[in-house]
Amino acid sequence: MTTERRIQAQPELRIERRAESGQATPYLVGYASVFNEWTTLYESSSWVWREIVRPGAFSAAIAERQDVRTLFNHDANFVLGRSTAGTLSLSERDKGLLQETRLSASQTVQDLVVTPVERGDISGMSFSFAVRNGNTGQTTVDKGDGTLIIKRAGERITEYMKGDTLYTDRELLSLDLFDVTVATYPAYTGTSVGLRAGSDVDFASVEKEAKARFEESRRSQSRRAPLREYAERRLRLVTAEF
Repeated sequence: MTTERRIQAQPELRIERRAESGQATPYLVGYASVFNEWTTLYESSSWVWREIVRPGAFSAAIAERQDVRTLFNHDANFVLGRSTAGTLSLSERDKGLLQETRLSASQTVQDLVVTPVERGDISGMSFSFAVRNGNTGQTTVDKGDGTLIIKRAGERITEYMKGDTLYTDRELLSLDLFDVTVATYPAYTGTSVGLRAGSDVDFASVEKEAKARFEESRRSQSRRAPLREYAERRLRLVTAEF
């Protein structure tokens, strides 16, 4: 199972102080993931990998009450909250995965998280996940026009050519969730979201596999072409007879 990370610029990341037990408790509130926004994860002269998170991607993880932590920069030494402890709340909204972490009142958390977020020094969030593909296998659809669609339980991958560049569009449909994270360095920052693949992803291997799939698809199309031409020619002849 490959663990991946994505980091987003989060202009709405904020600290809320809520009255609890006669005192103001700080909450870290923000979207760890945003739905329905394409982001380029990798781009070279011959290959582009884009990705999008679809609504419902986290519904199974939330329903199963998976044990998720809130961390600081994915560092397990800095645990800010935990879902099974009731200090982290996760929910899917129209925009994406909303996390609300009840922070401790310690001076360390104040200095490390609360003050930098309030000042705008920290404005990123991230999440670690694995695609929920299970043992369901995959289906592959070759549309015959150079488009290849690979469907698994937790993701759908569409590959196609634009000019001399191969595009791989990955839709994340169902994910296991490990942590949500305050992120100091958002990557690929755009107007609303930016993503970065974690170090576990071998881009060179992914690109090689994508190109191999596309070449095999193109060879298959070449083998089918004479049969299609014969069928079309025969259909024209039969139609002409009537």
